[in-house]
Amino acid sequence: MLSKSLGAGANEHVGHGFMDHVSARVARFQVSDWNLYRRAFAHRRRGGVRTTLKLVTTPALVRRESVLPAYAHWEFDVQQASLRQLGRARVTGEGIRRMPRELTQVADATARALVSGQRVLPQFATPYLRVDVEQPPRVSRSITWRPDPNDGHLDVVWDISDAERASIKRVGVLATERILNADCGVVSATPIDSHEFVDTKHMMGGARMGREARDSVVDSDCQIHDLDGAWVAGASVFPSGGVANPTFTALALADRMVQQID
Repeated sequence: MLSKSLGAGANEHVGHGFMDHVSARVARFQVSDWNLYRRAFAHRRRGGVRTTLKLVTTPALVRRESVLPAYAHWEFDVQQASLRQLGRARVTGEGIRRMPRELTQVADATARALVSGQRVLPQFATPYLRVDVEQPPRVSRSITWRPDPNDGHLDVVWDISDAERASIKRVGVLATERILNADCGVVSATPIDSHEFVDTKHMMGGARMGREARDSVVDSDCQIHDLDGAWVAGASVFPSGGVANPTFTALALADRMVQQID
């Protein structure tokens, strides 16, 4: 709502450079040793925060492979596997005979999770590898306030480029090769030629930070250029998205901003 609040005095850069991370599943994996797999990859809780292992691109890899910065991480589809079991039970009775074993697996996984602080991960879960890629800021991606008789609305212009799609696919291939060559309980992987590229709800940009008003909206302390006493907190001040989740960076910037306000 910054452009609405500033009215005619709005900086021309307000709303431009809107970004998100682009994400897609790239492979489905078959696990041969669940104990080894859990030790290597299961989500863990540390200090009340869930941590997830990620394979992150290095600057050298980004240059060598001509890809955008990205990271690969696991996504476990337990519900889908459970529904498959129930579906077989209704059709053939196989699921009914197998159900006690599945329940034992859930109990065993739960016990291990309580002891180790890991996520509950039964053996009939389906592990997928997902890649999230950084989306560079572009003027064409924007958030614009449109006045109307009902007080107005926001127009969001956002798209996914060919470079972002290609980066996800290439990083997916490299990460899959790395996992298959490691001793981590994985026996095979099935590539997914995904056409379901989605955002990650990591909305960033639109009030970019910079040194001067000619190319940005706020200064390094998150104060709006040439408008004393007006500040912007949150990921909208990001001049670029980065590859990591934006929450902690946004909180750190907001904390620093508060310390500058009299």
